Amino acid sequence: MILRIVKWLLGIVAVLVGGLLFYAFALPRPPDTTDPAIFLQDGRSVNYCELPRLDGSGKSANDIPKAYTPGCSYTTIPMPVLAECTEPLAEGVIDMRGLWLGVSGRVGHLERIEQCGNRVVVTAFGIIHDFRVDGTLENGARDVGAVCNNFNTAIHFDDEGVMVFRLFDLFDTVFREMRGGEMIFTFVDGTETRTQRLCHYPDETYPHNNRGIHAMTEAAKTPEFITLDEAAAMTRGTRVTFVPGIPAIFAEALKNICYVKGVPLIRVLHPRMGIDEATGEDLQAKLYELTAQTSLPTMLHDDERPRNVWIEQLALAERIGAPGSPKLIPDDVEQRIDVFGLCAILLAEDGLVWNMRILTDSPLGRKYGYSEEASAAAPRKIAEVITLLDQRLEAQVTRGSNYLVGDRLTAVDIYWATLSMTVLPPPPEIMPLTRQNQGMMKFFEANSSVPEIAGALTKRIENHQRYVLTTHCETPAVLGGNLL
Repeated sequence: MILRIVKWLLGIVAVLVGGLLFYAFALPRPPDTTDPAIFLQDGRSVNYCELPRLDGSGKSANDIPKAYTPGCSYTTIPMPVLAECTEPLAEGVIDMRGLWLGVSGRVGHLERIEQCGNRVVVTAFGIIHDFRVDGTLENGARDVGAVCNNFNTAIHFDDEGVMVFRLFDLFDTVFREMRGGEMIFTFVDGTETRTQRLCHYPDETYPHNNRGIHAMTEAAKTPEFITLDEAAAMTRGTRVTFVPGIPAIFAEALKNICYVKGVPLIRVLHPRMGIDEATGEDLQAKLYELTAQTSLPTMLHDDERPRNVWIEQLALAERIGAPGSPKLIPDDVEQRIDVFGLCAILLAEDGLVWNMRILTDSPLGRKYGYSEEASAAAPRKIAEVITLLDQRLEAQVTRGSNYLVGDRLTAVDIYWATLSMTVLPPPPEIMPLTRQNQGMMKFFEANSSVPEIAGALTKRIENHQRYVLTTHCETPAVLGGNLL
């Protein structure tokens, strides 16, 4: 009796295994409807930071034939499948479009995501997955796997905005979600990979080429920067100027604001001061032509006017932030007054950063009105701001809040946590040391030793800085440059 049951069970297993093997390797694939034009040019030629505008002015998702992987793998990067699609994203669909490179977990993982309507095309490691996020197998990813096997996956967005892949609609295998400005890819084995946006494929990238994988791994160590000319020519995407390896404090604060708001940033090289010896031209002439100023950072979004003032940059980030991201400017009028008032004593003229810059005589200090008299008064003014914020934090902690205004994170928390680095440098696990920022961090350390400033700094100030930076911002900070 037992032997018959065992044989019966083994028979069922054999049938199931045989059926799966037949499905995986013998069942014909669907008719190939791929537009051959996507293979006529190299997809590495595209700037993937300049995303199509989904305004309904062009083709819909239904107008573009479904794409499939040629054979078992493509040999050249295909052009975007949905390049001409302008159908707005369907309700509940999170915008994940872009070229993404793994910087943790599966370092070097590279994938391209296209979207319009409820259609998604993921192109990665030689495979094209073209599907609808309607949760059905019929419209799911019906393509080839890593060993040229057939597979079928149903895909949907859950209530938390996570794109979930369900193999044969039986069990979850892969998850993708946006977290700040990063796309997080989690595989069935639990490995979580943080990916960051690239504008172009790394040089010599080929899906099964060791040199290409090496190039991708090297690219993961530092963010990509484009030139100001490239940024000015773009009409899509959010571009911000930075100096690689240096946490220029206003730029770093804006980066943290955009990270919290889920605004993907395209990093732009901020032109350095000086004259081009070869041409005799001012190196910042193009920046001045665009913005009528030369300060760091400049913020460009789509084809709108440039923003150079912190209050305009904050308003823009609040407007274009991802759905569900924290609201950094409170609706409550009294709280809004508090937020902008506290931001002003940090960021505005004669505020904390202004006075920090005139502590010593330097070209930057002279730009901000350095004089012996103003410099002598600066430590007292800085200490007064720190003391005011410390008193406010003390009152907030008493009422059970970790934040400066109300019970939730606001813009002033992010600005102060970032700007406080100028008088209270955080450890390298928060702000890495680079060859470019060594001198700046020593200057910040020296500021913390000025008697008036040192007397105002408290453990509450330090705790708030660490809490906001490690809980809400990207840490360790990604600067580029040359890490030490």
